[in-house]
Amino acid sequence: MAKEINPTAFIELIRDLRRGETLEELSEELADVQQRCKDTGKVGTITLQIKIRPERGADGMFGITDDIKVKKPQFDRAATIFYEHADMQLRREDPRQVKMDLREAPKPEPQEIREAPQSTRNVRTVK
Repeated sequence: MAKEINPTAFIELIRDLRRGETLEELSEELADVQQRCKDTGKVGTITLQIKIRPERGADGMFGITDDIKVKKPQFDRAATIFYEHADMQLRREDPRQVKMDLREAPKPEPQEIREAPQSTRNVRTVK
């Protein structure tokens, strides 16, 4: 004899878990993970685990708990380039690179702004 199944039972259960807090938390996490996936172009996951435990001595009564696990995609972390020096230390400066004597260029004197003369040639407008 087949049992009649309520097709909305699972949704109703999630709606009622912890008086709606589970559904609210899932909705917030969904928005966060969706945005992070959009920002990184990577995959994220939300996992809902529901535990159903029959209550001892109470026929037909169940304790139901939930656990939400979220894995947001991470941004790629850029590498920093270091060079090995003779003393076996890693440093940012390449020991093979010639040091350049760089100094600040002098600031130019302010110049008078001059207007270009108007052209006497015929100018055509192309449509």
